[in-house]
Parts: sequence; C-alpha cells; structure tokens
Amino acid sequence: MKAFLRRFGYVRGLEARIAELEQEAARKEAAMASMNRYIEQLEMLKNFQQEEIKELKRHLSGYRP
Repeated sequence: MKAFLRRFGYVRGLEARIAELEQEAARKEAAMASMNRYIEQLEMLKNFQQEEIKELKRHLSGYRP
C-alpha cells in the first residue's frame, strides 16, 4: 500500500516533511540534554563556591578545627 501511495507527489512531500520534523525534534532533544548538563554543572559550581565561602568565613572568624 505504501508503494502505491508513494506514487503521489503529495505523499512523498508529506514523508519528507515528517523526516524533517523528526530531525528537528532530535536536534531539540540533544540541545535540551546539553542545556541540562550545563545547568547541572553550574549547580555543582555554585555548591562548591558556597562551601568555599563557608570555609573562608570559618577561617576568618578564628575557627580552629
């Protein structure tokens, strides 16, 4: 049935458009995954810096371990 339908230019055009949309969706998914990794790295950096600030405050306040 698909072979018969592909004889029509409109059907081939629809198939091409579907392929384009699938590629676009895959690119968007990859971009979202990349952004999520970047956000996670920023959160890790923030936590590290907060710990460093706490450590410096303890040091400056005369804390002795």
